[in-house]
Amino acid sequence: MDFQQQLGLRLRDCRKAKGYKMEEFADLSGFDPGYLGRIERGEINITLKTLGRLVEALEISYGELFDFEKTFLPPKDPLVEKTLSNLYYLTLEEKENIYQTTLLFRGKKGE
Repeated sequence: MDFQQQLGLRLRDCRKAKGYKMEEFADLSGFDPGYLGRIERGEINITLKTLGRLVEALEISYGELFDFEKTFLPPKDPLVEKTLSNLYYLTLEEKENIYQTTLLFRGKKGE
């Protein structure tokens, strides 16, 4: 994988961690969704000016973007945190049932 592809994947990971759908991010950054998709797939070289607009729209620093060792995590969700804290008190079978239910919501079959 070349640098252009790595950078595109990094931008995609950050966008998703921030919770932006492509169309929302297009509105924030002022770029066409198709153009952003090509950037994220590493199909095109971008200018520093374009990179600056993307970093600004994502509200991250250049350092964060280029720290390829760091994983972008979505912001903490209070409801998810409360749910997770309640899981500790359940049996393994109950936890498995909850997990299978979440897969149904996501449209996946049991894994």
